[in-house]
Amino acid sequence: MPTSTDLRAIFFEEADELLTALDEGLRAMSEGHAASEVINAVFRAVHSIKGGAAAFALHDLVAFAHSFESLLDELRTGTRLPDPDCIATLIEAADHLADLVTCERGGTAADPDQIRHALDRLKAFGQSGPSQIRVELPFDPVPLAALDPLPLAFDALPLVEQTAPPARVSIRFRPHPDALRSGHEPALILRDLAEIGEMQVLLDHSALTEAAAFDPTSSYLSWTITLQTDRTEAEIRAVFDFIALHADIDISTETEERPAPAAADRMPAPPSPPPLPAPAAPSAPRPVTADGLRDAAAAAQKATLRVDVERVDRLVNVAGELVIHNAMLTDAINRRPAADPHEVARSLDQLRQLSRMIQDSAMAIRAQPVKPLFDRMHRILREAAAATGKKARLDIVGEATEVDRTIIERLADPLTHMVRNAVDHGIELPERRRAAGKPEAGTVRIEAQHRSGRILIIVSDDGGGIDRARVQQIATERGLIPPTADLAPADVDALLFLPGFSTAKSVSALSGRGVGMDVVRSAILALGGRIGITSTPGEGTALRISLPLTLAVMDGMVVRAGGQPLVLPLSSIVETLSLDGADLHALGDGGRLVQLRGQCLPILGVAAALGLTQASVRPEDQVIIVVEREDKSRLALIVDGIDDQRQIVIKSLDENYGHIPGIAAATVLGDGSVALIIDPAELVQARSPRASLTAFSAAAE
Repeated sequence: MPTSTDLRAIFFEEADELLTALDEGLRAMSEGHAASEVINAVFRAVHSIKGGAAAFALHDLVAFAHSFESLLDELRTGTRLPDPDCIATLIEAADHLADLVTCERGGTAADPDQIRHALDRLKAFGQSGPSQIRVELPFDPVPLAALDPLPLAFDALPLVEQTAPPARVSIRFRPHPDALRSGHEPALILRDLAEIGEMQVLLDHSALTEAAAFDPTSSYLSWTITLQTDRTEAEIRAVFDFIALHADIDISTETEERPAPAAADRMPAPPSPPPLPAPAAPSAPRPVTADGLRDAAAAAQKATLRVDVERVDRLVNVAGELVIHNAMLTDAINRRPAADPHEVARSLDQLRQLSRMIQDSAMAIRAQPVKPLFDRMHRILREAAAATGKKARLDIVGEATEVDRTIIERLADPLTHMVRNAVDHGIELPERRRAAGKPEAGTVRIEAQHRSGRILIIVSDDGGGIDRARVQQIATERGLIPPTADLAPADVDALLFLPGFSTAKSVSALSGRGVGMDVVRSAILALGGRIGITSTPGEGTALRISLPLTLAVMDGMVVRAGGQPLVLPLSSIVETLSLDGADLHALGDGGRLVQLRGQCLPILGVAAALGLTQASVRPEDQVIIVVEREDKSRLALIVDGIDDQRQIVIKSLDENYGHIPGIAAATVLGDGSVALIIDPAELVQARSPRASLTAFSAAAE
């Protein structure tokens, strides 16, 4: 039976999805797509968050969401136009709503001043009146001074009431048995209905069971409601949005006809309009205690995962097959006389296949699209642009690309820093962009794709590019490079990853404190990834991140080099061939090339690259393994031999040892020995002529 804590966790999961829908809707409105269905979707998202928050007495969240939806309601009814100022206010309100959800989830107190400021802004904007619509008149207006005054006795005129007649709405509301367990409270729905009209309620308790069979978490009641209101049916249905999937709701409307008033009747004085509801006073901040922090930390660690049910079904089916084959193998081994070794071998092979299928299914469950992470960058970019006085937009490509959930969680901070850097250091001010013939608003692009068995993420901008002269000047002033250093452009760009390096001329909220790209690089390396940077002056900069698809299990080829077992990721291997008879060519610097189908590939000896003692292996027994990097380039690695191909469990070295250039991680083989997992691309980079700068950067850390 779910507890209140479980239901609260479900609410916050749904709130995250609703906030994502809210953000998408507001982005569509800001791009000029303010159709009624978009506005209604935005309204439903805020209304649903309000309804769920009310169920858990989250008063600050309810009060703000109520003011938020009031402004949205003006857009729905057409009394206000979604002009740029209005949309900007809505986007700001959405950001504050997300902050309140975060505070409530963590059990921390929201800033009362921020709540009051946000509520005041919504209230002031709502009271400023609807945007004016210019109407073309079919006649020329006449000046008021040209009109003769007309004597008029109001007492002699028949007055007709102009208000629309209220409608009588009949509502049949029957919550499903699981409504309470899903965190819904029907009483709150009735309270919301009472706020929009006069109603009569008839309770139906015929579904109640005997006390012995009564379940306090199930819903047995239903209501028949007669509501007198001037609201539209769509507005009435909006009250039920949050519980719509957990209840049967029938709504029928009958307009009440009123007799026309007699000519001599006086129209009664209109009633005084009800006072506008004052914004709810912010509740007193809850004190943050040590216990509260521990509870919040525990709640944060108890992560949940939403998974496509088909993936779960696939895993359950394979687990069932595993049970069957386990019974078959047990029977084959225990059978008398002695079991047939071929039958046992077949059963073991089937178990290996099922084990692989279970692993693949488990990895599919952990795989999540990067869309939620990328969507969070819209707000990061907005805030960075506002802080720097720049204009920028975010383009996202490949948001459906899936990657291990752990990688997504640990990629949030580095990606945030890169987007801020793109705005702060990359995108120029509007006047400079105009002078350069560019549009005033710069573009930051985030792209994700699968390539060579890894996930490739590119963060690029169309700004001014890296000022390499300034970077080299700062590096020289800080003693990072000698004044006479003649660095290639790629080497100058690599200086940005040194600890404490910053090109900012002053300290701001975004930059200048020396906590820069070295932190991003360290986070990427901790994930078993790589990061590189390219830049073209006047055109922009691109950061390329290469990450493993998962941090748990991978297919690998076990090889030998220098007498040590090593593992190469199977996803990066193109083909293997014997060194004996290969078309080899010597280079003047001692290197070698292999010609393969008309293409010359550089050769790298794995043992020499890792500093291992060269084993006494005949050259004709060595093997060439052709691997492919993320940029589609290929290279050839020489190893002493190939032992096996198998699934391996990935073990990080960063926590127990540290980062080793050319080594991605480690694994434990079947005999208990430890084997290092090679990162071919980084191994080649570490042995390149420019490796001295990389080594110097590592030493500086």
